[in-house]
Amino acid sequence: MSSKDYYNILGLQPEASDEQIKKSYRRLALKYHPDKNPGDIMAETVFLQIVEAYKILSDKKKREEYHYNTFYAYNYRLRETRVITPLSLLNDALILKKQIENANPFRINKDALLFQIEQILSRNNLILLEQEKQEMINNQIAETLLDAAKPLDYPGSKTVANKLLLIANGNSNLKNKIDLFLGGQKRNEKWNKYKPVIAIAFTILLCLIIYFASR
Repeated sequence: MSSKDYYNILGLQPEASDEQIKKSYRRLALKYHPDKNPGDIMAETVFLQIVEAYKILSDKKKREEYHYNTFYAYNYRLRETRVITPLSLLNDALILKKQIENANPFRINKDALLFQIEQILSRNNLILLEQEKQEMINNQIAETLLDAAKPLDYPGSKTVANKLLLIANGNSNLKNKIDLFLGGQKRNEKWNKYKPVIAIAFTILLCLIIYFASR
């Protein structure tokens, strides 16, 4: 993705120590490593982001340069190479949605999917979207991520919904879409919870029907 926040990727603050960076990297790399998630494109994408973040933050010189570029430098050259805009965030969301559409729905790594959505909706990116107030693009980002988030379970969906409500900014139409999404995800979770019980009950009923019909 273009809108990378290396500290956010590793779940750290900018003042994190070298030991904290290493510890967070090891934990996340172990979780998303391709060897533990064979054939899982979502997990592989997240793993590559984690490795990239670690390579930058574990190298003192690269980390200092990253700090300078991220927090201090505002020259023209930097704006050309590191600019993050609502449009670039929309592009990230569209790429993720396309990735989900092309994935096997039964093999989507929900943790990896939530991880990627949270990168797009990081604190800094949400502040940017609120400040820019580009309502049309904000709506497109929200609708795209709502589509991408459908494979998530209810707790993950609620996390995404709460973040998207921050950029709804009083837009009742968008808020309704978020509420409908969350309601649908909650119903799906209930259905998935009771589906095995219903299937067993149906099987027993069918067996009883066949039994009595054959007498």
